[in-house]
Amino acid sequence: MNPILAALCDAERQMVAYDQVAPRSESAVAVLKGMRPVLLSAPHSTRHWRNGDWKQEEEYTAALGYLLHQETGAHFIYGRYALDPDPHADDDHGDYKRMLDELFHAIPIHLVIDLHGARGDRDFAIALGTIRGETFVDHEARLLSSFMRHGFSADPDSSLDRLVINPPRYTGGVRQPTITRYVWRQHRIPAVQIELSAWVRVVRRLANASNARNGTAPHFRGDGERILRVYHALRDFILEQPA
Repeated sequence: MNPILAALCDAERQMVAYDQVAPRSESAVAVLKGMRPVLLSAPHSTRHWRNGDWKQEEEYTAALGYLLHQETGAHFIYGRYALDPDPHADDDHGDYKRMLDELFHAIPIHLVIDLHGARGDRDFAIALGTIRGETFVDHEARLLSSFMRHGFSADPDSSLDRLVINPPRYTGGVRQPTITRYVWRQHRIPAVQIELSAWVRVVRRLANASNARNGTAPHFRGDGERILRVYHALRDFILEQPA
């Protein structure tokens, strides 16, 4: 297996407890400090409580954020244990956003990349949500360019290479109290929500993943070559930012 793909598998296995409640001595939210004024976020890396039910984890968002943190020096915040409430359904009062407040007051952050996972049957590989162009004005063109350099496009032959911006279900926070909306409107820090299809995100489904335990494609594997392209596109974009 490619070393980056193997590292993603190892990180996902070690870093997140999908459905476990945090021990009394630990926070459900973990923060890893970096040296570059970019913050990576993965608020749905574990199961999260929304509208009276547990929503399943968005696999490999934590692993992807962690490897990018290691290689680029970006800061990283993610769900280490199951999150209640969901940071996207907390009326802006949950622990995840309180940790964001503390980070922004303690260290300079120039932009936020919020990583999410979409189902594999969506008609795109990557969807960027910026509240219809509101939240990432000065950076959107460079992010698009980085993805396009790595083979993603608005009009490809395959949906597995399709890159879309603000599609109806993935606008980054028009209706929901998302991380992107909170970061921009409360702190005036540019932010983007990035939805990644399972095909360009899940290296190998772990045995404790929700879809493995409920029998939904328990042995699913994404497209390794496309996962690497996503990784390198995000890495290149982050490294373009001033340290």
